[in-house]
Amino acid sequence: MFSGGVEVLGGTLTFNGIAEGRDTSHGDLAMRGGKLSYMVSNSNLGSKGKCYMTFDNLVYSDGTLSLQVVPDSVDKILLTGTLVAADASNKGVVKIELVGDDLSYFESDYRLLIGFGSATSDYDESDFLITNLDGSKYASDFDLRDDGLYLNLEAIPEPAAYAAIFGVFALALALASRRRRN
Repeated sequence: MFSGGVEVLGGTLTFNGIAEGRDTSHGDLAMRGGKLSYMVSNSNLGSKGKCYMTFDNLVYSDGTLSLQVVPDSVDKILLTGTLVAADASNKGVVKIELVGDDLSYFESDYRLLIGFGSATSDYDESDFLITNLDGSKYASDFDLRDDGLYLNLEAIPEPAAYAAIFGVFALALALASRRRRN
């Protein structure tokens, strides 16, 4: 429980939060480098069941927002204000890291940043990046809406899956060709 804001310049600033602190705004979050890591373990959630950290505004120029993905939830950041570029003429791509193995949450739209939505004029969907996403397994799609930033991950089929699909198609053509001849 603190207020007055946080400025991340370099290194890693990790908050191991509890559910009781999520509804208190901590002031502005200024990301100028480094990493902000917000981790809430399931045992700290209590009966509230949601894990997010609240800030007024996210003032961004560089750095990574690291969010924990666990079996029951994904950490989020709630902004009561908006997302603004620290330098609008040279804004940075907002980097997000998803820590965890279960990315099934993101197979349909999942809200990562809550609250600011389209209130930001400095950023659009192309200004966000998942830094640790295996591009050979997933394609990411961000959607900036009135109530926040949504992420949708689309699984990319393995080459073996393409081969199996092609094999079934080739077999069907061969059977159809054979029937025509008979």
